Amino acid sequence: MSAAAQSVVKFKLKPIAPQECAASASELAALVGLDQVRVVFRGGAKNREAHEKAGLHLWYQGVAPTPAAAAQAVSRLASQASVGDARPSPR
Repeated sequence: MSAAAQSVVKFKLKPIAPQECAASASELAALVGLDQVRVVFRGGAKNREAHEKAGLHLWYQGVAPTPAAAAQAVSRLASQASVGDARPSPR
């Protein structure tokens, strides 16, 4: 699959403890068929409190193999109780 055919999906978890985010995001991404899951906004130790207060630690992105798969992943993520927002995103 070429990189040009892949589509990025961004999603925001509903508020949970920061230490639980990565596992939850990975489980959700696997459930809807996304690969290469990573945090969108990287936070450093210096600004961790402000980063978490703003909810930036809740944003993740994953890669779908096609635009159609991305649209399906967005729809499936939106139906999950633990997801506050899901959208396709340009790379």
